[in-house]
Amino acid sequence: MATSVAKEDSPSNNNKTHIKMKNIRLVLIIILSSIFISEGIAQKIGVKAGFNYTNQIHKYDNGGKGVNRFIPGFQVGPLLEVDINDYLTTEGAFLFTTKGFSTQGDIIDAEGIQTQMHTRTDLYYLDIPVQIKFKYPVGNSKLVGALGPQFGYGLYGKFFYETITNNNIEGTTSDISWNEESSDALKRIDYGIIGSLGADIRAFNISLNYNLTLNDIAAEDQNHSIRNEVISLSVSYKFIEL
Repeated sequence: MATSVAKEDSPSNNNKTHIKMKNIRLVLIIILSSIFISEGIAQKIGVKAGFNYTNQIHKYDNGGKGVNRFIPGFQVGPLLEVDINDYLTTEGAFLFTTKGFSTQGDIIDAEGIQTQMHTRTDLYYLDIPVQIKFKYPVGNSKLVGALGPQFGYGLYGKFFYETITNNNIEGTTSDISWNEESSDALKRIDYGIIGSLGADIRAFNISLNYNLTLNDIAAEDQNHSIRNEVISLSVSYKFIEL
């Protein structure tokens, strides 16, 4: 995926973006208010961190799919868990999350000269997962399954492009454009679903998570859809109980 210099947004696109942002903010306010303002219910505050394995799913208008590679990353941030009953809790978090993907391929020109190409896109998001967690006691621990929506906001990103021809290496780096009018830009708003399987061990939780973007984050003029995909292994520690 290439990048380009951002252009000015048209009034119509600004209005559509403003409406989307208002709707998303309203949903977030309702969900987070129900979690964070819960009198008489046990609430636990903690931190979460983990390793990400991220990719992007590219589907083209002609039915083809992009061949992309997963790249490593991380996530970290605070969380709050609210007990519903002995088996159900609700958890919300604010996570600084890395996403992206890489590609690799070869091109052979008419003279038989081979050029290796490598690209990498690194994206940085503020993610807000909100999950309902089912807990089943097993001895002194609890098995945990969780599911819920996740909302993300793109903060910044980098695109790296490298070619190798006859041991001659050339590379360029550029910023990701978040302008929706650019034909190769990304939309900042990312919303999807996240599911988790793991275990509570005292104040710790270990979980394997899968997050898939449901909305198309490609700019409107592109000939393919783009969705983020994140597999993560996270550990959280809850150290304050209200």
